[in-house]
Amino acid sequence: MYRRIILLIITAVILIPASTDYCMAERLSFDIGVSSDDIHADGLVEMYRGGSTIYAGIGGMYMEDDYTLYYLKGGLKQNVLSRAVTVGLGLKALTGEAKKVFFNRDYDLSVIGFNVTGSLDLSETAANVPVTLFADITAAPDPLCFVDCTQYIQYVAGLEFNIIKNGSVVAQYMKIDTDLEEGPFELNKSDDSVYIGFKLRLGI
Repeated sequence: MYRRIILLIITAVILIPASTDYCMAERLSFDIGVSSDDIHADGLVEMYRGGSTIYAGIGGMYMEDDYTLYYLKGGLKQNVLSRAVTVGLGLKALTGEAKKVFFNRDYDLSVIGFNVTGSLDLSETAANVPVTLFADITAAPDPLCFVDCTQYIQYVAGLEFNIIKNGSVVAQYMKIDTDLEEGPFELNKSDDSVYIGFKLRLGI
């Protein structure tokens, strides 16, 4: 447990400059998604400075019989090539457990992962439709994994359909792949799910 606390403190230290140097957030967003057995929820703060966006977020997910995870993330994103394309780079710290892996044993995991995001806003293209395609990958190699985990990779891909000015319906696919230690053995646990939900935005 103390390792999880230390991990979250390290990430908070990374995120504090984004919240103190820039006094007021220019966009707040919240999204929630559900599937038949799983749920995830996320909150994000964004601040625009010098053509780039500084972001910080917090969230969690519950995947029945597979994972319970909580996270903090922060980074920088900006438009690339055109207003329609956005790319982001940052860090994401997760802590929680992988459930029922080896003889129904639960395994603790804490990681600091490299986070890469990308999106394509089709309303900013010639198609001019209110849809945004997005993808997100988080990868943590062995040196950045703690407790029972030796590798963590999370993939997300989906789309947002804007139905009102500050609200979207979201459909996304998520896959989590982890390597876990059990004495001299290495175990692999993988799970994926499709979520349907919504996102609400306040601000610009």
